[in-house]
Amino acid sequence: MNGSFDGELRRSLHTQADRIPQVPDLSRGAIRRAHRLRRRRRIASGVAAAALVAVALPIGLKVGDAVSRGQDPVEPPTPSGPTQVQLDLQTLSAGDGPSIPYLDGRTIVGDGFEIEVPGKAPIAGIAPVDDGVYVATGDGSAAWPVTRYSTDGDAEDLGTVLNGPVASTDGRWVAYLTGETDEYLNQKGPATLVLVDDDTGEQSSITLPDPVDAYEVTIHAVSDGTVYFTPSDRRTGRSMSLQSWTAGDPAPEPAPGNLDATAISPDGNVVASITKVNDFRACSTVTELSAGTELWSTCDYTIKGFTPDGVYVWAIPSNSEGYGPTAVAILDAATGNLVRHYEPTAPFRHPITFADAVFEDDEHLLIRAEQDGGTALVRCEVFTQECGTAEPLVEGTSMAGNPYLLSDVR
Repeated sequence: MNGSFDGELRRSLHTQADRIPQVPDLSRGAIRRAHRLRRRRRIASGVAAAALVAVALPIGLKVGDAVSRGQDPVEPPTPSGPTQVQLDLQTLSAGDGPSIPYLDGRTIVGDGFEIEVPGKAPIAGIAPVDDGVYVATGDGSAAWPVTRYSTDGDAEDLGTVLNGPVASTDGRWVAYLTGETDEYLNQKGPATLVLVDDDTGEQSSITLPDPVDAYEVTIHAVSDGTVYFTPSDRRTGRSMSLQSWTAGDPAPEPAPGNLDATAISPDGNVVASITKVNDFRACSTVTELSAGTELWSTCDYTIKGFTPDGVYVWAIPSNSEGYGPTAVAILDAATGNLVRHYEPTAPFRHPITFADAVFEDDEHLLIRAEQDGGTALVRCEVFTQECGTAEPLVEGTSMAGNPYLLSDVR
């Protein structure tokens, strides 16, 4: 269906080409906009259906609650279909474009907007907010200039950062690290953690203890005015334990348990952490902080991120090494049960590197995948085994051209 739609749209555009100014990649841009429009309509129809369910429920009840008078409860959807899914980027069906901003070349493509990033410096990271995106550009120096681009075309220079930016899943908060460097590009003095409330423009910051290496701080989640992060000691190169800092607090708070975190749920309550490394693989535990209880553990996967609602996680094989993971998985965040495991159809002749991923929403995982010298953005559904390309396979990889870059949303 998507192929015929794209073909008809291209033919229509080409027939009218002599009547309009020549603009590079016009058909591709029009198809992107049409894809986004169709995706918004599909999401809107789902919202409308949910609204009808909500209207049908008695006041005071919500979806999933038991309904009185003998009515069956409305159950949330559960995953179905095979857990093992094989992929070939060359044969995947084309789907709608991503609903979260991403980088294509030097163009940031969002839902209803495109922003061309000027200059030639490599783009190191993008962090989307409600009406724009924070962009870090690496120019070969230790500090990266950061600019906030609005969807209406305005650009605001925010200075330089040593790490980040990272955006919250709700598009309100952005966190990054700053600090001074010496002539050899080494950090000089303490690192500063900055948190921006993009709704109000208010900026808060905290100076971290001097041994903290700003370059190696891992920001795991940004939520409701709190940053969850793991610092690193620049004297030893070793990671410290998980900490959190809320805007206005005088100092970060260490999380109980001395956790070596790899991912945190958006509300900061569930933490995936590495407990031991042996035989070339890492074992991980998922812990509920508020209760202080271990939910589950695994030596098969390393957890990398949560859905916005915290129900599912994405993970890579725990023995991943070298250029990048050759498989990616979705697991139940509460039980650790495997939902999907994606791997290449022909792992030896046409291997796939799953370079990066982010949950697009509660139901879709967006993956930057590389195969045979090309890169595609792949969307896989949580509740079915269906996968398709959100952006087509194009020439270039992380080592050559880096054609796509996903948003840094945690």
